[in-house]
Amino acid sequence: KKDLIKLDEFLNLKYSRDYSIVNEISTSIHLNLDIELDIIMKFILLIKLKDFNNLDKLNDTVAIILCHGYSTASSIASSVNKMLGVNVFDAIDMQLDLSIEKTVEQLNNYLSSKSNYKDLILLVDMGSLEDIYKFTNKINSSMIIVNNVNTKTALIIGSAIKNEEDVYSIIKGLNETEPYQYKYINEDIKKEVILSVCATGLGSANKIKNLFEDSLPEAIPINIITYDYQKLVNNGLNDPVFDKYDVKFIIGTMNPCIENIPFIAVEDLLLNVDAFILDELVSKYFDEEKMSLFKNNIMKNFTLNNIVNYLTILNAEKVIEDVEIVINSIEDRLGKFEAGIKMGLFVHLACMIERLILRNEFVMENRDNITADERFIEIVKDAFSVVKNRYSVDIPDPEIIYMYKYIYNQA
Repeated sequence: KKDLIKLDEFLNLKYSRDYSIVNEISTSIHLNLDIELDIIMKFILLIKLKDFNNLDKLNDTVAIILCHGYSTASSIASSVNKMLGVNVFDAIDMQLDLSIEKTVEQLNNYLSSKSNYKDLILLVDMGSLEDIYKFTNKINSSMIIVNNVNTKTALIIGSAIKNEEDVYSIIKGLNETEPYQYKYINEDIKKEVILSVCATGLGSANKIKNLFEDSLPEAIPINIITYDYQKLVNNGLNDPVFDKYDVKFIIGTMNPCIENIPFIAVEDLLLNVDAFILDELVSKYFDEEKMSLFKNNIMKNFTLNNIVNYLTILNAEKVIEDVEIVINSIEDRLGKFEAGIKMGLFVHLACMIERLILRNEFVMENRDNITADERFIEIVKDAFSVVKNRYSVDIPDPEIIYMYKYIYNQA
């Protein structure tokens, strides 16, 4: 079951647009037929969808028809897609009494499932929707908004998208012969984001994100994005996330070691270490009173028991007791650790125990070719025996090497 969940997270990241379609189909089946598709059926559906209709060519562009009415947008999108023979347009049908705020929320939720695209084309039915771009969460991409949409317009624009033509030129040509208006927004400035990561998986990274967001006295215009830790480790600065976003810092349980990108470990928040990075980023959005509230919320939310209980499925009190025995045993033979290192080991070992129980070992790239000496390995394995006996797991060498780097090189 845990392997299936891990595969589900991977497919959702790699084939986000296709997988969103699978989820829509699954939801429709459940609502209309009262049949709940299990996770394996979703995988099969994704494979069939990829085999039936390869969307890779269209993944760079997301085209949405957004109209008032029960099924106006859906009707136009369905007709045009059938005529083109490929699914170019998605549709959002707006209730007539829906406020602009609710419309923006619906659009943003929709766009959040359509990652890794470069261009957004919105075809709307009223001029009042032309300024919707000001409120959408679009990041680092161009956006074209065309109003007074109808089937003819959608077919011309959809054909250009399908044939990979210059859509902007097509729309400019349309404007000269038809009574349409359009806006072109090219966002060259990357939006600031914070990445939340955890070697245990995306689920734990999302929990860290929620803890951090709960600490904010009010929302700030910086997206906090849950991201794949192993992907960052493997790709480094070549990862696509750094092309799309201005990553201000990374927060998590383990440092992916990305050059020139600050990392804030959750244990540092426990001890209020590296708080200046947070102050520098957040202080421009809050006054002195709210900054003080933010810091108090950090101290309240990021406690050892709270983090361990939040990040793992294990009993927090019990696992902390076990980890304390392990750390004390290591300190007896290696000497006392600094408070920051000790707190970091508490968090890391608690998450590591869960990873080992779930057989979700990470692959840590050893860029510095650091190896732990035999004495260190022997000490750690001996100290870990209490965990081995309780949970029937062995600590693998990559985990020991990471501990060595963390203790002596501050990985």
